[in-house]
Amino acid sequence: MNKATDKYFEALKRLQAAGKKINNDTVAIEAGSKKGSIKSGRPSHEALVQAIDAAAAAAKDARASDPVPGLREDVKGLRQRLDEALEREINLLDELLTVRYERDTLREEVKSLRSGNLQLFSRKSSGKKPHPEAD
Repeated sequence: MNKATDKYFEALKRLQAAGKKINNDTVAIEAGSKKGSIKSGRPSHEALVQAIDAAAAAAKDARASDPVPGLREDVKGLRQRLDEALEREINLLDELLTVRYERDTLREEVKSLRSGNLQLFSRKSSGKKPHPEAD
């Protein structure tokens, strides 16, 4: 081996340690050479190209057996389901508070009617009344 080939092998080791994509061009760039400087047809690069191919295959196998990408997708799906569930809970709590407010208003109206005071509460027909607890 010569100095040029040694720098390529060192670059290959660095890429392997960093877990980066490995091919002829990435090794060349890591070694400080131009893309395309490692040629498969050169006899001086034969051992280097074989080592790069073997390292690329090993890295590909390691990525394929790595459960982390699948787990990340699972976590993403679970977070989305959690957000949807929390949104449903908030909507249900809002509805519950509205119903409780209406119940309390009707209780007061019934109490007033039973006591002989015939003054009816005014209600807006436009929709929900605000929650007293929301303030």
